[in-house]
Amino acid sequence: MILTGDHAALWTRDGSIRDLGTLPGDLTSEALAINNRGDVVGYSQGPSGMRAFLWTRSDGMKPLGILPGGNSSRALAINDSGVIVGSSTSSSGDRAFIWTEETEMTDLNNASSADLDLVLFEAHAINNKGQIIAMGGPVALVGHEQCAPAPPAAFLLSPAR
Repeated sequence: MILTGDHAALWTRDGSIRDLGTLPGDLTSEALAINNRGDVVGYSQGPSGMRAFLWTRSDGMKPLGILPGGNSSRALAINDSGVIVGSSTSSSGDRAFIWTEETEMTDLNNASSADLDLVLFEAHAINNKGQIIAMGGPVALVGHEQCAPAPPAAFLLSPAR
């Protein structure tokens, strides 16, 4: 097989490297996280842009989608339950997302973050309790990095019980 770009890879237990490939039509991919089941997340990129993916041994690589109005996405973390977090980008800026088999891709911004005049633009980590570390900032700063006078802040999101 001839590779036309950089591909996400997985080191196997026997020490070999498994090429995870790309989503159809793409040229490159990058793996960004793996869980204890061996499921891998990251992004695949080509002429249609950057698209978040989930790779499993049983299904291979599949796209996770893009938030409504978006034009790209990256999956940044996965927990052992298969819940994925990341970021989706559009002309209005980046938005943090959570993805599950049941709900698919959902914006992590909700009424409470809007009430605080806050936008979560990237979710970096999720643990097995469902707690998420996300980056965010005031609505006025998101999408205008050249004008942002302060760095973004980190937030811990915990699921309601």
